[in-house]
Amino acid sequence: MRTFKRITLAGCLIGLIGSPMTSLASDVSVALAELPTELASVKNVPDAQLLAEAQKSWDAREDGIQTMRAVMLWDRAVQIDANHPSLYVSLTKASARVYRHSKGKGTKKRWAYISRQYGALAVEQNPDNSEAHARYAEALGQYAQANKGVGSLKVVKEAVSHLNRAIALDPQSHFAHMLLAQFYEQSPGIFSVGDKKKALDQAELAVKTGPNYAINRLTLAKIYVARDRKTEAKEQLEKALALTAPPDAIPETKTDQADARELLKTL
Repeated sequence: MRTFKRITLAGCLIGLIGSPMTSLASDVSVALAELPTELASVKNVPDAQLLAEAQKSWDAREDGIQTMRAVMLWDRAVQIDANHPSLYVSLTKASARVYRHSKGKGTKKRWAYISRQYGALAVEQNPDNSEAHARYAEALGQYAQANKGVGSLKVVKEAVSHLNRAIALDPQSHFAHMLLAQFYEQSPGIFSVGDKKKALDQAELAVKTGPNYAINRLTLAKIYVARDRKTEAKEQLEKALALTAPPDAIPETKTDQADARELLKTL
């Protein structure tokens, strides 16, 4: 496995703050002028409170500024004390969320780079951790999406390899099954990893292993729609909308249920 150099988040953020961006999430309208002030407060958090404050910000991640604040606090924590290898998994997950809700091509590319770097470190520091491999795969997919081209095909194949590793480590990893379904479904079959049969199989496994997560049912519903299996798609969407959000996916469930509601209107 390649060894990635320790990234300097501050250097990445200098360009990010100067970019033409007005929000970090679709439901956040923070003026660009306010952004440096919000992030500047991170340096005032005492070292002993970094982990608690980062978790508080992550819990409030529906506010995009709080997601970025969590990344910066966790980043500070691992710089001060490297004996927290699991934090790289949290950093990968959080920076991937910032990527998803970022505005502007340049901003998305920068966060795709940050997330990929954290993901590589997550796997390097936690080689037998299923979630580390799955989150790295997600970051690789985002990087390929933000940097389309011939080189992105190799990145996608690497992502699939890490998802298969994640599942080997934990066959019940519904997140890995769901992501693998998306990669198989959305990638071309000739030059990349596309495989419609595997996509359906993995989507069904995602629902089987994680029935209470709306994203799994939404992913399966989209695959059913692509195969003109509308009755089954509606069933999955209705079940997704009836779910109570798991404690670890409250804002994500809100977004996924909104998407499920919109898709259901078209059927």
